[in-house]
Amino acid sequence: MNNNKKRKATSVHRNPMTKKKFNNNYQISIEILSNEIFLNIFDYLEAFEIHHAFSNLNDRFHQLLHCPALRLKIKLTYGSAGEIFAKNHKSLLFSYQNQICSGYFHGTCDKKTQHSPKRLKLSGLVRIEDLIINHSCTFQECATIISHLPKIGSLFLTKLIENKPNERILPIKSSTLTRLILDEYDIPFNELEIFLQNIDAKLHVLSLDLESNDFNYLHDQRYENLILNYFPQLKKFYLKYRLFREYDEDYDFILYSIEPYEKQRYADYGQQLQLDLLPTDEFWEFFIMDNNHASDIAQIKHLIISEKNLFIGLLLDLMDLIPELLSLKLHSIALDRSKRSLNQNQVDLLCSSEDSIRIAKVYLEKMNVIEEIFFLLTLCPHMTYLKIDDINNINVEVFFRLILSKNQFEDNKSRRSICIHRIRGADDKMISELNKMINVEKLLINYNIQLLLYTKVSTDYDLYGIKIGINDHFMICCDNILLLWWIEFIPHTNHSSCTLSYNLTTCDFIYSITVPVTNNISFVYNCIDHQGNNVIGHISGNDMCGFILINEKIVSNYSTQDNFVIDIDGQGTGVYGFADDFIFFYELYPTYQLVVWSNNLDLSPRAIDIGTNQEYAVIVGYCQSTPTSANECGYLIQLNTSLSSPSITHQFHITDSLKYPWSDPRSIHYIPQSRLYTEQFVLSVSLAWHIQRVLIGIPALNTVLLYSLNNTQIPLCIRQNGIGFMGYGKSVTWLGSNGSKAAVLANIYTYSTYQWISSSVHLYDIESDDFSDSTQPIFVYPNSQQILQLLTDPCMIRITSSPTGHLGVFDRLGNALGMLSVPAGTYSDTNRTAYITSPVPCTRGTNRDYAGIELCYPYSSSSDNCSQNMFCPYGAVGEVSYSAFESIEQDHEYPESPENVVFDDILMQNMFMFDITSTHCLLVSPITWVLSVMTISFIVAIIVIISEAFCSHQHTIRDGIKGIFKKMDLIGEGELWIGGLTSAAIIVLIISAYSFSNSYLHQYPIEQVTRNSSFACDVTLRNAKFSTSTQKRWDSRHTTKESQSMFDLLNAQPFTLNIDLVQTAFTCDDFFYVQRLHGNKVISLSITKCEMNYNDTILSLAILLPVHEINVQLILPGLKTIGAIRVGLSGPSAEADNGRFQLVELKFASTFLSSSLNQVLAESIIFPIELTQVINQTDPLNTHESPTFSGIWSSSFSVNSDELFTNESRYTFFYRTQTNISIIIEQSIFYISNLQQPIARQTEIIFRSLLFTTVVLEVFALLFLILKLLIIPLFRTITNRICRKPQTHESIQPEKVVVIVMKDNKSTSFVKEKPFRRWSTIIEIKDTKY
Repeated sequence: MNNNKKRKATSVHRNPMTKKKFNNNYQISIEILSNEIFLNIFDYLEAFEIHHAFSNLNDRFHQLLHCPALRLKIKLTYGSAGEIFAKNHKSLLFSYQNQICSGYFHGTCDKKTQHSPKRLKLSGLVRIEDLIINHSCTFQECATIISHLPKIGSLFLTKLIENKPNERILPIKSSTLTRLILDEYDIPFNELEIFLQNIDAKLHVLSLDLESNDFNYLHDQRYENLILNYFPQLKKFYLKYRLFREYDEDYDFILYSIEPYEKQRYADYGQQLQLDLLPTDEFWEFFIMDNNHASDIAQIKHLIISEKNLFIGLLLDLMDLIPELLSLKLHSIALDRSKRSLNQNQVDLLCSSEDSIRIAKVYLEKMNVIEEIFFLLTLCPHMTYLKIDDINNINVEVFFRLILSKNQFEDNKSRRSICIHRIRGADDKMISELNKMINVEKLLINYNIQLLLYTKVSTDYDLYGIKIGINDHFMICCDNILLLWWIEFIPHTNHSSCTLSYNLTTCDFIYSITVPVTNNISFVYNCIDHQGNNVIGHISGNDMCGFILINEKIVSNYSTQDNFVIDIDGQGTGVYGFADDFIFFYELYPTYQLVVWSNNLDLSPRAIDIGTNQEYAVIVGYCQSTPTSANECGYLIQLNTSLSSPSITHQFHITDSLKYPWSDPRSIHYIPQSRLYTEQFVLSVSLAWHIQRVLIGIPALNTVLLYSLNNTQIPLCIRQNGIGFMGYGKSVTWLGSNGSKAAVLANIYTYSTYQWISSSVHLYDIESDDFSDSTQPIFVYPNSQQILQLLTDPCMIRITSSPTGHLGVFDRLGNALGMLSVPAGTYSDTNRTAYITSPVPCTRGTNRDYAGIELCYPYSSSSDNCSQNMFCPYGAVGEVSYSAFESIEQDHEYPESPENVVFDDILMQNMFMFDITSTHCLLVSPITWVLSVMTISFIVAIIVIISEAFCSHQHTIRDGIKGIFKKMDLIGEGELWIGGLTSAAIIVLIISAYSFSNSYLHQYPIEQVTRNSSFACDVTLRNAKFSTSTQKRWDSRHTTKESQSMFDLLNAQPFTLNIDLVQTAFTCDDFFYVQRLHGNKVISLSITKCEMNYNDTILSLAILLPVHEINVQLILPGLKTIGAIRVGLSGPSAEADNGRFQLVELKFASTFLSSSLNQVLAESIIFPIELTQVINQTDPLNTHESPTFSGIWSSSFSVNSDELFTNESRYTFFYRTQTNISIIIEQSIFYISNLQQPIARQTEIIFRSLLFTTVVLEVFALLFLILKLLIIPLFRTITNRICRKPQTHESIQPEKVVVIVMKDNKSTSFVKEKPFRRWSTIIEIKDTKY
C-alpha cells in the first residue's frame, strides 16, 4: 500500500479546513478508499470482526475478504467476539482457511469445550503459521494440535500439563516448526524431557518458563545432551526456572530464576542465577539451604540480584555458596544495616577474596556512595570490567580521582585494570580532561582507561558495514575471527576457492568491503587497525589467487568511528567513504590519493550506494532532529571526486512518508541518538541508475520504500511486511543493472526483544508488478527446491548483486553464498557444499525462458503444449487423457425385488402378455403362437365347411379330418371336430406355460444367470426376490451365526492402498515416504510398487497395509505440484468351505479433479474412507441344500473436492514445502445384509403349472358351454325366423327320441330308444328313402 495515500487519508480529520470542506459535501463514502487501505485496516482486526462487519456489504467487499493478500488472525477468548466466531467456525474456517495465518485461543483443549482447537478443526487451517494457546494442554493434546497444522512455525503454549495416568507421550513431527515456547507449567523434569525427546522438528528457538520444586531442572548437562542429540539446529535456548517456596500461609516468594545463555555461548558461560526477591531474616537459613542445594547441581557462573540496597553481608553469604561466579550484576548495595553487621565468616571471606573469588565482571546499576566501589574492588580483586549506570551525580573527574587515589595506597595494583564503558555524557573532551588529570596528578600507574566508541565483537558479522562483495568474476567475504578473506571465483571449479590473510594489511577488524562493477578482480576495504585508526585499502589479484596489497591509507586526525560506510564508483576509479565525523574520496586511478573532509551533512551514515554511475550517490542514515531524538533520513548527493566534498542535491523525505496508527507499535518508534549504532537500526539502500529508481530499506519499521530520483519528496511505492515484527528490508539490492527486479532481505525479528525468527530473500518484478503491500514476490529463497546451502546459517544479514544479476548472500556466521544467474531452461542449485551455485536443468513441467536466479516456474494451464480434450492443469508434465485416470467403480448396489413376487401372477402375466411394439415379445409370447394355431384352425374349418357345401359327394377325406379333430377334442370329449381345432390352441398355451415355468425355475440365483431371459418379454425376469437390512456387527469370538465364516474372510482380506498422482513431476527416483500414525507411534511403511504410466504423467504407488483401520500419510517433500489424484483400495478374492463362502475381489478407486485447470492439489489434504462390510446371502433353490454367502467391502469418501485443491501461480508455487496426503481408513460398526431368495421353488412351479392347465381347460369348456347353450340357439332362432321355412316332418322332441337312420343295400330299420346326453345332443335328421 502506498503509505502516502494513507497519510493523506488519516490527515483529513486533523485538518479543520479539510473537515469543513467535507462537511459542505454533506457525506463521505467509505468506498472511495482503495483496497490497499482496507487491507491495511484489516491488519488490526480479528477475522470475525472483519467478517461480521464487511461480508454482507456488497460484492466488492466480498471479493476483498477472499483476496489472497488478506492475512487473517483469529482470537478466541471466552466472552469476546471470538466466542461467537467459535459457534460459527465451520462456515468461516471453510471460507477463510487459506488466509488465516495466526491464532490465539483461550479456553481448554478438552474436546467438549467450545474454544478447543480440536472443536475448531485446526486441520482446516492449513496456512496457520503462528499459534498461541493460552490454556492448559496435555502432552497428547499438544501433539494432536501440531499434527493438524502442516505449516506451523511458532507455537506458544501456556500451562502445559502432564498426560492422564497410563497415557503415553505421543511423538510430534513437524517439518516447519522452528519455535516452541512453553510457559507457566509445573511438571516433573523427567516428563518434560521425554516430551521434548519425542519432538521431531528442526527447532531454532526453544524457551522454557516454569515454576517448580524439582531441582532436576538445574542439571545443565542434561540440557546439553538434549540439545546436542535431539535439536542440533537449535540456535537459541532459554530456560527460566523459578523455585517456589511457601514457608507459611502469609508469605511466599520466588526464590530465583535460572536462564542459560544462547546455545553458542552456553558451554562457555554456564547458567545465570537471578534473585528477584530476598526473604526476611526469619527465613534466611531456609533460603541459604535451597541455594546450597541448587549450587551443588547447577554450574552457576552469573549472579543477578534485583533487590535494592542489598546488605553486603547477604551478598557475601551468597558468594560463599557460589564460588564459581564469573560475573555479578547488582541494582544497588548497602554497606551497613541497622542492628546488623558482618559476621566472622563474612569478614573471613572478604579477607580471602584474592584466592576465593574469581569474579571478573561487575555491573552496578546505581551507586549511592563512592565507598561502594571501593568495596567491590576489594571483594573482586580479579575484576577486569566495571560498569556503572548511575554514579549519583558525582562529577566524572572527581569519581576517577577518588578511585585512582584510593588505589594508589593498595598493594598489587599492577594486577588490576578497570574499563569504564560508555559513561553517560562521555565524549572526546571528557577523555582529554581525564587524561590531563591523570598525567598531572600521576594517579594512573597500571590502569588503562579509554572511551570505546566502537565495540569490537569479532563473532558478530552484523556489526557495522557490509562484509560481502560480488561481481561477475568473483565473490569475496571477510572473517574477523580467523582474520581471513574468503574468495570464490565465478564460475565455480574444484580449484576456484582461496583465502587471503589480514596479515597483508594492518587491519584488526574489517568494517566493509566493496568490489568494482567493472568486473576486475580487486576489492577495497575499510577497517580499524590495532591502534584504533580508520584505514582504507585496495587489494588486487587474478583468477589464480594471486593477490597483493596495492595501497593502504589511514584517515588521520579522527577517532574510531562506529558508523563508517564505503562504496566504489561505477567505473572503479575511486571510493567514497562516509563516517560520523568525516567524508573522504579514495582515488584508485590514475594515482592513489586520499582526500578527507569533515562531515557537514548532519547525517550519521548507515548505507550508501553509487551504482553504475560516477556522479551521484544515495546515502541513508539518521539525522538528529532534537537533542534527544533522531529520525531516518536520506540524501541524493553529488560526487565531486577530489575537487570538493560531496554535496546534497535532494533530500528523501522518509519520515513524512511513514505514518502509523496509534495501535501500531511503530508509531512510538524512537531513536535517541543518531550516532548510536545498534543492529536493530541498520538501514539499506540500492540505486538503479539506469531507471533512476532507489530502494531504501528500514528493517526497524519492517518497510521498504521505492523512490524516483525525479521526485524525492514522495515515494513511488511503500511495501510493509506487517506489524509486530521487524527485519523486512534489512538489506536491499537491484538484481542486475537494468533495474527491472529487486531483491529484499525479509528477516523476521520480534519487535520488543529483537530475537531472530526467520530469514528469506524475496525477489520482486517491479517493472511488471509494481511494488506495494499487495505485490507478491516472484521468488523466495530458500525454498524446498533451492534449500539452504549446506554450510550456511539460516539467519541471513546482507545481500548484494553483480551487474548481470548474480546474488550474494551473507549469513550471521560469516558464510557467503553466490547464487548465479543461470541460462534459460536451468536454475541455480544450492543443494551442495560449494559456496557458488551451478546450473541444473529445469524439472519436468517447469521452464524459464530467460536468465536469472529464480526457479523454473510450472507451465500454466493456458500453455499451447496441450492438445484438445487432454488434461493439462497448472504444472502439467505432458499430455494425458481424462480416460487414463477415471474412477473405478465397484457396484455394491443390491437389486431390488420385482413388484410381483407371486408366481401365479407372474405366470398369468407372461402367458397373456402381447406387445406388438417388440419383435422379441411377439416371438416369445404364447398369445402369438395361440393366435397362429387358431388362425390355422379357422382356415381348416372354413375349408371343411366349403367342402361340405360344394363337394358333398367327396366326404371321405373330410370325414377323416373331422375324425382326427374329434380325437383332439379336449372340450367335448371327442364329440366335436370343431372342439379339436380349439384344443390345439389350448395345447399350445399349456405347452408354453410348462416351457416358461421350466425356464423361470432356472433363473436363480442371479449370479449364475449370465444372459438375458429369452423366454419372456421381460428379459430381466428372474426367479429371485431380495431384501436388505443394516445390522450392527457382533463380537466374532462369541457367535454361532452361520455367516461368521464370511466375516472372517472379509477381516482377513489384505488391503493394498493405490494412489495415482496425475500430472506431477514426482517420479519414482524422488525421495518420498509413507508412514503410519498409530497411537503414539510413527511407523514407516514400505511402498510395494512404484511405476510411471501414460508418458510419465502419472505416478502410481501401491502400499500394502498391515491392518484395515489405519491412518496413513504419504509425504512428498518439495514444491512439485499434483494436478489430480486417484485413491483406491484393492484386495484379492478368496473362498472357503468348497466355495460356499466367496470373498469378492476388492478393486475401487475414486478420482478427485478440480474444476479449474489453475488449481493443483493442496499442500495438506485428508481422504477419510469409510468401509462397510456387505454380506450377500443366497438361499438354495432346493430346501435340502445350504445357503451360500458372498462378501465385499463397500466404500465411501467424505471429501469435498473444492477443499482438496488450491490456486497456484508463478507467485505462490515456491512457498510449497511438501505435499502431505493423509488417508484415514475406518470401518463402520454396521454391516449390510443382503438376502436373495427364489420366488418359486420346483414343487411350487409344478403345482402352479398344473393348476394353470386345469384353469385353462375349465375356462375354454365354459366358453363352449356358453356357445352351445346360448349363442347357437339364439343364432338358430334368429335364422329360422328370418327364413320361415315350412315344416315338412313331424317334430320329434330331441329329449325323448333319437332317430337313427341306417342306410345299406338291404334294408332300413328304425330304433327308438331313450337318449343319453352329457354335454349336448346333435340331431341329424334326413329324409331317407325306405
